[in-house]
Amino acid sequence: MKMLRSIGLALLVAGGLVSTAWANSDEEQILTLEQQWVDASAKGDSAFIRHLLDDAFVNINVQGVIRDKSTVLSARPLPAGASQTLSGLIVRLHGDMAVVTGTNTVHMDISASPVAVVFTDVYSKHNGQWHAISSQETIRP
Repeated sequence: MKMLRSIGLALLVAGGLVSTAWANSDEEQILTLEQQWVDASAKGDSAFIRHLLDDAFVNINVQGVIRDKSTVLSARPLPAGASQTLSGLIVRLHGDMAVVTGTNTVHMDISASPVAVVFTDVYSKHNGQWHAISSQETIRP
């Protein structure tokens, strides 16, 4: 039964068809948010990202640039034809904090080589909802 639930979760997350309200564990909620964040970034869905990111959010991107929430929100979406695929996600829960590590494989277009971006995202739970408070990305050599 647990395997069926995991398969169902994977299909729903991959399809981007769900919010976290249905998820019955903090780990499932975080995994869903990770996929929704990637999808929202690709589409330029600033409303979702604004809600997800804590007001004190800090990101260190692959160039080593420190960005705050407003800078992240002003970023352009991926170009048409680009894609992102998450893999190897590991969620570690620490009370009302969660740390996620994984790889985001980015294809800027079909002719370009994929770029593997390893990342760490940190979440905090406030009033029953998870919000990203920090993120760091590094390009895997």
